[in-house]
Amino acid sequence: MKHAEPQAPKAPFVPTAKGAKQWESTRLYRACCRNLRAVADQARSAEITEGLLWYTRANRLAQGLADRFGLTLEQAAGILAVMSPGVAWDTQVERTGAWIEAELAAPGSATFAGYTTNVNKARQLLVKGTLGVIKGPKVTAFWRAIAGNTEALALDRHALRAALGTYGPDGDLRNSMTAGQRRTVEKAYRHCAKGYGLAPREFQAIVWCAQRRLTLEPSL
Repeated sequence: MKHAEPQAPKAPFVPTAKGAKQWESTRLYRACCRNLRAVADQARSAEITEGLLWYTRANRLAQGLADRFGLTLEQAAGILAVMSPGVAWDTQVERTGAWIEAELAAPGSATFAGYTTNVNKARQLLVKGTLGVIKGPKVTAFWRAIAGNTEALALDRHALRAALGTYGPDGDLRNSMTAGQRRTVEKAYRHCAKGYGLAPREFQAIVWCAQRRLTLEPSL
């Protein structure tokens, strides 16, 4: 993809605790911007198309479930989001409707792939419309993105790996990321999305599609 990327702001190193923290944040930000552009520039035409349409299709799925079972769009999107950890999206597309139907027919009896705690959250959303069970930065952003918020950034392991690359002494911050570091990654995504002329949600989906392939392909 082509981009018109403004340069990342420069921040001089200041030998104080606050200055060092700001410098480290800027270093992470710049690294993420470089990594994200590198992945985005390797996106194939099919991946760009898939990314641009990904959340539109997810929104249609959620709206279809809402219409079919008398739910709100927020409920349906929430059910998809809370049951997403550890579950392939194709599985959700194929089986969520059947799970809702079985759960409404016999409350508490329907089974689904993934974690039991998340299935229980989906039950609360289905029966009571309890949106408060939607928690965590990734799941909450995923819910908002599916529901139609183009500014939402759902950063799962593929999205984080694309941004972080081999950043840091251990080469991987994904499992030890602070809230501040996550905000820096999100800032880099938004900055790069603007450079490509895309909404953050669209850019994230394109990067996700490309990164998934790059992760699975053997190194040459």
